[in-house]
Amino acid sequence: MRHRSLYKLLIVLMFLGVQAAAMELVCPGLSLSTRVSPSLSQNEKTFVCPSPESAWASIPRAQIKRHLRAILQSRGHHKPIFEVRAEGLVVDPGPVSRVNEIEFRFSGDSVPMTLPQNWKGRPITPSLLNEIERSSAVDLQNRAYPCAGARATVFAQRPGNVVVQVDTGAFTKLKFSDIELAPSLKKNYSSALLSRYYAFLNNRPFDQQMLLLTAQRFEGTGLFESAYFIPQCENGNLARVSLRGTVGLPRLVRVGMGFDTEGIVKARASWRHVRLGANASTLEMMVLASRNRQELTSSMKWYLSTPAPRFYLMPVLSGVHQFEQHFESFSLGFSLSPAMTFELPTGQLELVLGPAFQKNFTVRGPDQGDISLLMLESRMVYLSHSLEFQASDPLEGTSWQLSVAATDRAILSDVSAWRMRFFFRRLWNIGGYEPARVVLGMRLSLNSTGHVGGKLPPDFRFYLGGSDNLRGFSRLELPSNGLGALSSFYVSTEARFAALLPWGLQPLLFADVGAAGDSPFEFHSPLYVSPGFGLRWSSPIGVFRATLGHGFSIGGSTSGRWGRPSHWQLFVGYGEEF
Repeated sequence: MRHRSLYKLLIVLMFLGVQAAAMELVCPGLSLSTRVSPSLSQNEKTFVCPSPESAWASIPRAQIKRHLRAILQSRGHHKPIFEVRAEGLVVDPGPVSRVNEIEFRFSGDSVPMTLPQNWKGRPITPSLLNEIERSSAVDLQNRAYPCAGARATVFAQRPGNVVVQVDTGAFTKLKFSDIELAPSLKKNYSSALLSRYYAFLNNRPFDQQMLLLTAQRFEGTGLFESAYFIPQCENGNLARVSLRGTVGLPRLVRVGMGFDTEGIVKARASWRHVRLGANASTLEMMVLASRNRQELTSSMKWYLSTPAPRFYLMPVLSGVHQFEQHFESFSLGFSLSPAMTFELPTGQLELVLGPAFQKNFTVRGPDQGDISLLMLESRMVYLSHSLEFQASDPLEGTSWQLSVAATDRAILSDVSAWRMRFFFRRLWNIGGYEPARVVLGMRLSLNSTGHVGGKLPPDFRFYLGGSDNLRGFSRLELPSNGLGALSSFYVSTEARFAALLPWGLQPLLFADVGAAGDSPFEFHSPLYVSPGFGLRWSSPIGVFRATLGHGFSIGGSTSGRWGRPSHWQLFVGYGEEF
């Protein structure tokens, strides 16, 4: 009997010890029966803990309950139980209420919602309800409902069920004439001139995100120091969209720095005049310097007519020095090309076509000596709105570029040749989560050159290797004989796990595949492969990336002209993206 009584006493003491460990003493006279996460901050304690040293020397118990109830709700505890005991006020926070279902109720048009999928299971807090309201309204404002609003509530009868009352307002098509410039802006720009930067089409469904992108373009070109649109609604209908902002000086100087293990230090500086003439033409001088490439370029976008605000002439004068492991060259070039941009429903397309003259001198590498070329160059560049909008942290979208150049020995050229380059890039935010969890990326490039005798400058030959394509090889390492290829292709894939680690650290896996050939659009073995892994850090001062890849080849012979190198390659860089 004595042993049995002792066991009972030990069990009771253990139970009391566990219970005491689970309790959280907020301050003398106030404790929580179970700990909450996170614990109350010092600032929160000032609202529920009387202190002779502060202005809250005494706090009525009803006020303590009211403040503590709000504090617990911010952590998802919506049913606290208050009990007055001899030691003071003891509060049972109750269970954490979590989102089980989100129900939308519409006044106005019933619209399928396309919202982030990472709300279910999260604690129901006032900040989460605000997030749901904000995201619901923004989702509709991006899909032709500029006057939409939302209100999220939780009912005690249905715990875990969030009800969102949505007032869609009227379905709206935005016209250019709906944009109203602030009086201070009319002194510098006309509506027709600014329309060249619009990321939306005339009389198409309203999209708030495209207004944000348009403001981003205004600021990026230097026309505005800051710009923003304000949709103004009356009785659920869009009345007008006000464009406001501040106009800075017409001259803009920018300086940027970066580094990586290929070019060591990269520096870029530019001077730009953004308001030349009545049509706000632009003139830019740019200097780029790294270990491998030094470039000085002067270019202009000469807008000729206000009725055709997206058409311009683009004269470019450039001098380039390239210093790579297989060649070194100097080149001087000049081009004068008509160009025009077209706004599409999903992105922007730029077309450029015109003559170009290039004088090249190869100091080291294949086809040494000087070469003169008079070429006809054409270029098509596409950039999706989503990728342009997320330029600082790309998550999804598409971009591609196709360029073709041709020269004939009969017309002031030392060789008859043509060159085609194609580059494609696609990013997917898997699952559509916000913030993103997994970002999948793909890059593809296809290049080819054809010529009839004569020497070729280095930019008519193709090399593989480096952070831009095959990350398991060093910069422009392939082909190993250093002669370059007349055809090349590569496909790079990358999976970035954006939410796996804290502090903005994002591990990634990648696999790159490529090949080259010595005839137009023909590729020979071996096939070059470089799988690997890496880490991306989105720091407060920019993006750092580090990758470690193993490059090897499949097929071919070890004595072939292309070579079969096999090794690990480390790359570390600042300021680069996939």
